[in-house]
Amino acid sequence: MQPFDDLSGEFQARLREIVSTTRQTADGSSTVTFSTARIECDYTPGVVKRLGLGQLVAVPNVQTLGTNNIYSLYEIADVYPMHYSMLTLDRSQPAAIRKEFMDLIEKEWEKGSKSTWSK
Repeated sequence: MQPFDDLSGEFQARLREIVSTTRQTADGSSTVTFSTARIECDYTPGVVKRLGLGQLVAVPNVQTLGTNNIYSLYEIADVYPMHYSMLTLDRSQPAAIRKEFMDLIEKEWEKGSKSTWSK
C-alpha cells in the first residue's frame, strides 16, 4: 500500500519557494510564524480538477534529500493555473490583446500543452 496518491503518475511537481511570515498575535503577547510554499506542477486538466483547498501535499523534506521517507506536509490554500506566457500579461495592455492572448493559451491547454505550470 502506498501512503500517497501521485494521481496515476500525472502529478509532476516541484517546490519553487518557501516564504515565512511572522506576526504578533491579536493581544500582542506572542508571535506566530506561517510558512507558505509555492509548488509548481505540469498542467494536466485531470490533476488540476483533483487538487482542492484543504487537501494535503507531501513534499520530500529538503533537509533530508536522499532518504525517501521524510516529508513536509502542506495544506493547499489556492490552485492557480497559469501559462508561462501569462507572466507577460498585465492591465496596461489593451483588453482586446489580452483576450486574444488568453484565447490562444486556452487552445494550447485544450491540446494538452506542457508549456504550462500551476501553483
